[in-house]
Amino acid sequence: MNLPDVSTLKLDDPGPGPGTTSPTIPDDIAQSTDHYMTKLRNYCKSIPYSVESNARMQEMLDLILLRIAQSVEAKDYDPGLQQWDSMLT
Repeated sequence: MNLPDVSTLKLDDPGPGPGTTSPTIPDDIAQSTDHYMTKLRNYCKSIPYSVESNARMQEMLDLILLRIAQSVEAKDYDPGLQQWDSMLT
Protein backbone atom coordinates (compact mmCIF):
# COMPACT_ATOMS: atom_id res chain seq x y z
CA MET A 1 0.00 0.00 0.00
CA ASN A 2 1.39 3.38 -1.00
CA LEU A 3 0.64 5.92 1.73
CA PRO A 4 1.04 9.67 1.18
CA ASP A 5 3.74 11.48 3.12
CA VAL A 6 1.90 13.19 5.98
CA SER A 7 5.06 15.02 7.06
CA THR A 8 4.67 17.39 4.10
CA LEU A 9 1.42 18.82 5.46
CA LYS A 10 1.77 22.32 6.84
CA LEU A 11 -0.41 25.14 8.05
CA ASP A 12 1.92 27.98 7.08
CA ASP A 13 1.76 28.68 3.36
CA PRO A 14 4.09 31.57 2.55
CA GLY A 15 1.98 32.44 -0.48
CA PRO A 16 3.23 33.56 -3.84
CA GLY A 17 6.79 34.79 -4.04
CA PRO A 18 7.79 38.25 -5.19
CA GLY A 19 6.87 38.96 -8.79
CA THR A 20 4.04 36.43 -9.02
CA THR A 21 0.52 37.70 -9.41
CA SER A 22 -1.50 34.86 -7.93
CA PRO A 23 -1.17 31.19 -7.01
CA THR A 24 -1.77 28.70 -9.79
CA ILE A 25 -4.69 26.30 -9.78
CA PRO A 26 -3.70 22.63 -10.25
CA ASP A 27 -4.50 21.20 -13.70
CA ASP A 28 -6.90 18.53 -12.46
CA ILE A 29 -9.03 21.27 -10.90
CA ALA A 30 -8.63 23.82 -13.70
CA GLN A 31 -9.46 21.41 -16.55
CA SER A 32 -12.41 19.56 -15.02
CA THR A 33 -15.98 20.15 -16.21
CA ASP A 34 -17.66 18.49 -13.22
CA HIS A 35 -20.09 20.78 -11.37
CA TYR A 36 -18.38 20.36 -8.00
CA MET A 37 -14.91 20.82 -9.48
CA THR A 38 -16.14 24.03 -11.11
CA LYS A 39 -17.26 25.25 -7.68
CA LEU A 40 -13.85 24.28 -6.27
CA ARG A 41 -12.08 26.09 -9.13
CA ASN A 42 -14.09 29.27 -8.44
CA TYR A 43 -13.24 28.98 -4.75
CA CYS A 44 -9.54 28.52 -5.58
CA LYS A 45 -9.60 31.68 -7.68
CA SER A 46 -10.96 33.68 -4.75
CA ILE A 47 -8.32 32.78 -2.16
CA PRO A 48 -4.82 34.31 -2.02
CA TYR A 49 -2.89 31.07 -1.44
CA SER A 50 -2.18 27.86 -3.29
CA VAL A 51 -4.21 24.66 -3.05
CA GLU A 52 -3.30 21.02 -3.50
CA SER A 53 -4.41 19.07 -6.52
CA ASN A 54 -7.64 17.13 -6.24
CA ALA A 55 -5.68 13.87 -6.55
CA ARG A 56 -3.52 14.88 -3.57
CA MET A 57 -6.61 15.84 -1.54
CA GLN A 58 -8.19 12.45 -2.27
CA GLU A 59 -4.99 10.61 -1.24
CA MET A 60 -4.92 12.44 2.08
CA LEU A 61 -8.64 11.83 2.66
CA ASP A 62 -8.15 8.12 1.96
CA LEU A 63 -5.30 7.99 4.48
CA ILE A 64 -7.32 9.79 7.17
CA LEU A 65 -10.32 7.49 6.65
CA LEU A 66 -8.04 4.44 6.79
CA ARG A 67 -6.56 5.63 10.09
CA ILE A 68 -10.03 6.33 11.51
CA ALA A 69 -11.17 2.81 10.60
CA GLN A 70 -8.01 1.33 12.13
CA SER A 71 -8.49 3.36 15.33
CA VAL A 72 -12.09 2.19 15.71
CA GLU A 73 -11.14 -1.42 14.99
CA ALA A 74 -8.38 -1.24 17.61
CA LYS A 75 -10.75 0.56 20.03
CA ASP A 76 -8.20 3.38 20.23
CA TYR A 77 -10.69 6.16 20.82
CA ASP A 78 -8.41 8.47 22.74
CA PRO A 79 -6.10 9.79 21.30
CA GLY A 80 -6.18 7.76 18.04
CA LEU A 81 -9.72 8.37 16.81
CA GLN A 82 -9.82 11.92 18.15
CA GLN A 83 -6.55 12.82 16.44
CA TRP A 84 -7.57 11.55 13.01
CA ASP A 85 -11.12 12.87 13.36
CA SER A 86 -9.74 16.33 14.11
CA MET A 87 -7.87 16.26 10.79
CA LEU A 88 -11.20 16.19 8.98
CA THR A 89 -12.44 19.40 10.58
